[in-house]
Amino acid sequence: MSASTTLPLSGLVVSIEDEHMPMLVAAGLLRGLGASVCTGEGGADVALASSTTAAPDTPTARLTGTTLSDVDGLPSGTLVYASGLALAGAGLLAYLSTDNVTVDHTAVAAQVLLPLVMAASYGVVAPQPAAPYPVPGGYVSRDLGDDGDRDAFDRLLDLLGPSTDPRRIATEAQCWRLPVCAYRTRGRTGAWSDFVANEPGRNRLSPHDPPRRLTTRYDTGRAARPLAGLVVCDLTAMWAGPLATWLLAEAGAEVIKVESSVRPDGMRATDGGGIHPLGSDPSSGGCSAMFNALNRRKRLADLDLRGAGGTAEIAELIRRSDLVIDSFSRRVMPNFGLSPLSLRQLNPRVATMSMPAFGLDHPTHQVALGPGIHAMTGLGDLGHGEFFAPVVAYPDPLAGIASFATALALLIAVHLRRRPEHREVILLDCTASLARRSAPSRRVAQRNPGLGLQILADRRLARLGSWETISDGAGVHAYPRSPFVCGGRQTTTPPSANAPTVAAQ
Repeated sequence: MSASTTLPLSGLVVSIEDEHMPMLVAAGLLRGLGASVCTGEGGADVALASSTTAAPDTPTARLTGTTLSDVDGLPSGTLVYASGLALAGAGLLAYLSTDNVTVDHTAVAAQVLLPLVMAASYGVVAPQPAAPYPVPGGYVSRDLGDDGDRDAFDRLLDLLGPSTDPRRIATEAQCWRLPVCAYRTRGRTGAWSDFVANEPGRNRLSPHDPPRRLTTRYDTGRAARPLAGLVVCDLTAMWAGPLATWLLAEAGAEVIKVESSVRPDGMRATDGGGIHPLGSDPSSGGCSAMFNALNRRKRLADLDLRGAGGTAEIAELIRRSDLVIDSFSRRVMPNFGLSPLSLRQLNPRVATMSMPAFGLDHPTHQVALGPGIHAMTGLGDLGHGEFFAPVVAYPDPLAGIASFATALALLIAVHLRRRPEHREVILLDCTASLARRSAPSRRVAQRNPGLGLQILADRRLARLGSWETISDGAGVHAYPRSPFVCGGRQTTTPPSANAPTVAAQ
């Protein structure tokens, strides 16, 4: 995350129960946002726990269930790391609602493996990210969306010649606005910033001396929907950003997704490349499993930010928003005249947040999706010159869950009447933090198409009310709910009585 002159959680005291990996990940994220962390001490504003013992008089976020073992197609430790990020968000929900919040390991895994889960729900096979593409001296990850992009990439290779190395190819492709990234070997990920706590056994967490405890909470009086009454302007697309804003909507915020009909969200997959029911028409834009799962309970605003009319309407939306969040490359918002300073001239109380792929150490025009980030962090390195693509684009949900927690921190700061600020959650940083914790892969990843069915059929999740059936443009299908349960109730509407009963294969 980027440095900031102020920290939104400054003064918040968080107590953690132990120093197991999820606790350390959660503590690291909260500390990066300004909170102070102590181990097992009383007097905290909120507690993080994995046991059933509740902290007396302290809102507690608890991680429940048993994490899934490492699955083929994901780096070692991915699901544990994701649960730690989710635990940080649960802690802030507990603080906001002054109530206990639980988050289940398997429900978090359902979000990380969402394409597999939704493909199982729709009865189709999930598309897998493209395999590493061989070039002289190595491999690159190509997230090329259409025939035009593929033709442009082929022309680029012809221009560069047969002896160009992968990093040069990736750099030149980015200048052509093609999301191409070079596969790196482990141990050469670069000096990315790290918001995760130190490794276990090294620089142990020290006792906290609380100079400024937060004592005032933003409390709507509706513990199960602690963000009720807040408005979020959603300028995100694809997976990471929409996941973050969907979690905000599930917690009660009014989320207004800005999407132009002339340039729709790529997750609609109108070219037929996504997850759609058999026999449906993908060009309609309303039957994509991933888009429907990530954008439920949001209001859609058809605004083109490139036109004068869209600019005027977005300005009006910003004036009534508590948070504006975007997932563009770093150059786009300033080019629209929507820099953080410009946004606060429209609304002095609005918090702002961006989710670019890269930080200040990369050119502002560079872009990447989850598979490219996977390649750049070295997590795709099998050793001996072999590389693998992930079974799902897991860097996106990792960044989405971290962004949800960051957004909660910004909203806490605003409603404590602190000066609004701008924060960034950088996809590369989130995944590079995992790379420092993940054990090297030992074998080529294999597809596990039955895993989505196994998660969908998890009886424990059914008892938690973690599934709902929805009738929409795709028909009637099961969708996972938010993994956060506040005060013993889901942070959304009551669970559907028509919980899915899919048998694992």
